This record gives sequence, C-alpha cells and structure tokens, in this order.
Amino acid sequence: MPERYPGSFAIHRTLHRAVIAEQQARAFYRRMSEAYGARAPLPSLLSGSEKRLGWLMSTCQRHGAPAPVDTFGGEEMISGNWLDDCVRAVRGEERLARLYSLGLFQAGSPDIA
Repeated sequence: MPERYPGSFAIHRTLHRAVIAEQQARAFYRRMSEAYGARAPLPSLLSGSEKRLGWLMSTCQRHGAPAPVDTFGGEEMISGNWLDDCVRAVRGEERLARLYSLGLFQAGSPDIA
C-alpha cells in the first residue's frame, strides 16, 4: 500500500501511542470522578481528554492509521487519596504534553505539525 506522505509509519506509531495515553488518562479521570465527584479540576481534565481523544481518532482515520481498542474501561486504579491522585493527574498531563510536543508535532504530518 503506498504511503500518503513520507514518514507515515512514524505518524501512525505516534498516533497509536497518543491514543493509548489519552484512553488511559480518560479512564483515570473517570475513575477519579466516580470516587470524588465533580470536584475541580476533574470536569475540565475529563473534558479535555475526551476532546483530544476525539481529535486523535479523527486524525487516525484521516491518515489511515488503525485506532487502538480502548482496553482501559473502568479498570484504571486510583489511590483513594485526593491529593495523591491529583499529583498523578498533573504528572500524567505533563507526560501527555511532552508526547504531543515531541511526538505528534515532529512526526512530519502536514495537518499535525
């Protein structure tokens, strides 16, 4: 199958990693919401994760990249301590930011970069 543009393997791999990371983040935020309710910053974290995941899924489709199946569901564990889980959420958002800045925007896709 011919590539749509050079470097599509790198783009597919990067999209795959980003989708999995967002699926895991969304599962964690949902689990936190179940445990702690709609306390800030959970609603905005969950909403942001869902928006990014939607964008990633449509980007996968545009590039012909198979989207990974969401295997996280409600299985993501929380500590049961609000502060510890918030720290984990912040660290997760920092990892996602690095993934986006180092991965997607340097993968070479005209509509990503």
